[in-house]
Amino acid sequence: DKLKAAPAKTNASSAIASSLATMSQPKLWEMSDGSVKEVLTPYTSRAKELADLYHGLTLSNLRVDERLDVLLHVKWTVRRFEARLTREIAELIDREADLLNRGRPDRSLEGLRKRIVRAFLQFIKDPAYNPEAGGLAG
Repeated sequence: DKLKAAPAKTNASSAIASSLATMSQPKLWEMSDGSVKEVLTPYTSRAKELADLYHGLTLSNLRVDERLDVLLHVKWTVRRFEARLTREIAELIDREADLLNRGRPDRSLEGLRKRIVRAFLQFIKDPAYNPEAGGLAG
């Protein structure tokens, strides 16, 4: 089972990265002269911002001040919306920030960080918060 778990985790990570990249790609519009133009829409800009925040959350070797900066940006992003999921993400971020300020080691924060990443990924995949997610299946 352990032999199957590592490839499954790798496949899941690459699927997430692929879907985030797809959401944040510029749109290709055909012009009247037949040329194709890349256009960055507000929705693709938003998807790129969310993807960048997600990647920031998944980084492991950040200093405490860098991690707090990423957490603060994520909190500001989700606080624009009033929903159970956004409140949960904000509470988890507050909990991690408190533990970081108390000097807890990274190893003791692993479970909390996984919960934050999972909740934020759920936020990204919801078309109510990320309109580009509506075009993706699953």
